[in-house]
Amino acid sequence: TYCAVFASGDLPSPKAMLEATAEANNLAAKAVSKEFYIRAMEHHCGGDRPYIHPNQLNVLHQEVRRQSIEKFRCARKMGGEQMSQNYQQDLDNEITELYLNYQKHNDSKNVFAFSRTPTTFISSMVLCYLIAGILDAVWLGGINFIFMFAFWVCFVLLSVWLYTKYSGEYAEIGEYIDYFADVIWNNGFQPVYSKCLRSAMRSVLGHTKVE
Repeated sequence: TYCAVFASGDLPSPKAMLEATAEANNLAAKAVSKEFYIRAMEHHCGGDRPYIHPNQLNVLHQEVRRQSIEKFRCARKMGGEQMSQNYQQDLDNEITELYLNYQKHNDSKNVFAFSRTPTTFISSMVLCYLIAGILDAVWLGGINFIFMFAFWVCFVLLSVWLYTKYSGEYAEIGEYIDYFADVIWNNGFQPVYSKCLRSAMRSVLGHTKVE
């Protein structure tokens, strides 16, 4: 900022000096506030920190963002309210971009989320194979074909998914397969799992009350 003022070689006017000083004040305050946000987020969800629930991460982000913006507002600055508001908006936008990166980094630590797709397809293959075997044993070969077809579809999708993840190619196809696996999990396995878990919890609680 000051370099631009003195670049022409002429003696700058007091107004230009004040504007340059105001910009420098606001830039410094923004840099300090942004650094505060980064340090706080790194402390809670940085590279060496474990995975945390997305809701907890969002609450953390909102609180640290509030403190960061408050830190910017409290900093001594020149240039008036309008200039301060412009730099505050820039700070808020940069914090939002940082938060999106922290979200992605946190999601990459979620081992279950990464393993959900292969778990879903392998479970589906096992289930289809068992049902096909039972149907074949009771001479229902026509229906047996449907489940074996589903078995091979899951096998092919799992193979393609593994290729996209470990080769880095065709990432978009891998995302579609992840979405398809999520649909199967959320509408098929998750309700059954939740129901079994609730039944088990009721049994445990009932047994505890009896004792």
